[in-house]
Amino acid sequence: MAKKKTALIYERIQPVTSKRYARHSVDVGRDFRFATGLEAIPALAEEFPTLARISPIVFAGSAEAPLPNALLGMKKGQNVFIGPNGGWAAPYIPAFLRRYPFISAPTKEGGKTVLCVDDAFVGLNTAGKGHALFTSDGVETKFLRDVNLFVSNFDAGLEAARAFVGRLVARNLLEPMSIRITDSAGETTGGIGGMFGLSRARFDALGPDARAELKETGDLERCALHLKSLEHIRRAGQGAKRPAPPTRH
Repeated sequence: MAKKKTALIYERIQPVTSKRYARHSVDVGRDFRFATGLEAIPALAEEFPTLARISPIVFAGSAEAPLPNALLGMKKGQNVFIGPNGGWAAPYIPAFLRRYPFISAPTKEGGKTVLCVDDAFVGLNTAGKGHALFTSDGVETKFLRDVNLFVSNFDAGLEAARAFVGRLVARNLLEPMSIRITDSAGETTGGIGGMFGLSRARFDALGPDARAELKETGDLERCALHLKSLEHIRRAGQGAKRPAPPTRH
């Protein structure tokens, strides 16, 4: 029976405490096979300039509050960026993957979040491999403090991404889109849907005041990077016959 996962790739999220993980280390390594089944992952707004050079950036989720996503494959459960030995076949590793096996989660009381780790992560060990989480006195190591800061910054970046998309939704600038894979005869053989993209018509129709506001928040550049990134659809469809251009609905 397949293990149930939460937050896309996490199986057993546990708070990182000295009581539970006093003798544990984390060997992160460079094996990204834990992300093999991910065809898309959340993207931070600050990542747009880098991600746009390697992957299509789309918007996924509910129509009211979609999130930026880096598209990693053209089929459900397909990630074309995973190499044969588990390496990442691109010059940039998205923050969502670099964060793993750590994540923040709310306490039982709610509100405040605490640093957690996927207790099922294969690199979590008591053999001293990798980076220790705590000193012999139960104090957080520099590695763990750096992890805590990275996860905190990731969460802030995710909130910034939500705010960015919220501004696009408020201006009615997004529309449903899908990508299909066709063979040499033009027949559809697969694809992916349930996404949103920028409406070129509504975007181009924006007046100078609206464009000035988008420029001031950095949204204008992000919109341009999103549109530019869609040129990578063929890269994301590697292994398929021929990805067709994104379809706007």
